[in-house]
This record gives sequence, C-alpha cells and structure tokens, in this order.
Amino acid sequence: MAKRLSVINETSTGRNQTFRDNYKNTNMSRQKFVKDVAAGDKLPNG
Repeated sequence: MAKRLSVINETSTGRNQTFRDNYKNTNMSRQKFVKDVAAGDKLPNG
C-alpha cells in the first residue's frame, strides 16, 4: 500500500513545504496541509 502523503519540497533547514496527496493525485502547500489537518480532514492516515 502506497503512502498517503509524500514530501516533495523542503527548505534547506529541513522544513517540509510542499506535499503530494498520493490518493487524490494533488499537491498542496504547507499552509493548506496544516489547515486541512486542523479542520479534521484525515489526510495523514486516509
């Protein structure tokens, strides 16, 4: 089973900036990812 999320971009200090939702085939910014998790969307575990 493939991972739900992949990190596709990070800063030089290692902070994740851009994520790929492998189930929906979409990319999202860190801000969008944090907003969705805070809203209760089940992104990390599907």
